[in-house]
Amino acid sequence: MTYDSRMVIKNTGTVAYPNRNLMAKVYRNGIPLSFVIATLNCHDYIAYAHTQGVDIIGGSGCSGDIWSPGEMTYIDFSDRTFYPGDNVQLEVFDNTTRQIISRHSYTA
Repeated sequence: MTYDSRMVIKNTGTVAYPNRNLMAKVYRNGIPLSFVIATLNCHDYIAYAHTQGVDIIGGSGCSGDIWSPGEMTYIDFSDRTFYPGDNVQLEVFDNTTRQIISRHSYTA
């Protein structure tokens, strides 16, 4: 077992968001991880905001300037970030308003 730690998120709403303005916080078993994902724009993330703990982000939701409804973004965390049975929670914030636009939890 490799304990790959990946997440795919999808904009299931009706609003298109400028992905540069979005950031994400991740929790494992109710405890925040030691980092935040400062932007969900994959070009900016790779160039300026690369975070220890996340290897790469990609997908149609982060490759342009807008995360449109129906588009997906994948987040490849460092191996062994999550283990089977962990409760994982992702919160996506709009940096311009500081409002949570999405929160979802699942069991790894």
